[in-house]
Amino acid sequence: MSFYDHQYSNVLSDSYEYSPNNSLLDLIQLFKGQYPSFVPKKALEVGCGAGLHLVNTFEGLQLDGLDISEGAINYVSKENEGHFYCCDFLNFESERKWDLILDGHLLHCLIGATSFDSYFSKVSELLSDKGYLLLEVMCNSRNMDFDEGFYFDERSSVLSDGSKEIRTILTAFEIEQLIQRNGLKIVYLRVDETIKFIPNSIRNESRPSDPDRMRVICLKE
Repeated sequence: MSFYDHQYSNVLSDSYEYSPNNSLLDLIQLFKGQYPSFVPKKALEVGCGAGLHLVNTFEGLQLDGLDISEGAINYVSKENEGHFYCCDFLNFESERKWDLILDGHLLHCLIGATSFDSYFSKVSELLSDKGYLLLEVMCNSRNMDFDEGFYFDERSSVLSDGSKEIRTILTAFEIEQLIQRNGLKIVYLRVDETIKFIPNSIRNESRPSDPDRMRVICLKE
């Protein structure tokens, strides 16, 4: 059983009810407010987990999902219509193109800056022309500090929990450079220094020393 299947096996049950991430819902509404005339026909949520955030957001939208966890994909595919893919996003191959890709907090779970580079290359490959990527990702903050038992390697920007590497936390500038290097145009970027990402699953409350939240909307021209 993979790490992510193990994570979902602890929560998925007959009584489980999916609860969307409010920050991602807010990002979607921000996007709709910025581009009210844009109506995608096809959208893909990557790192969708056990549910979809874009349900009922655009009229006539064909919505698909991708996650590395078989348990999550089995659950979400029973609750929603669409195409669902269980795989590593970086290895995903498809002849299909999507008008909109929403990142369900997948990016910072990839390990290493090279994986970030491959991620944006894959997004560019899968987006249709004039398509958009909606992204929220944790980024390096001033005075960043971590819980006991966690180690952040300043050289690789990788956070470990003592037994495995769990997050990559690049600077906002590094992420911006990787986006542009892969042919995507940044049309919206905001780093919220007062809104934090909790970098692990051992607590529910954020701290001032946690990574910042970075929001980006990218266009494939």
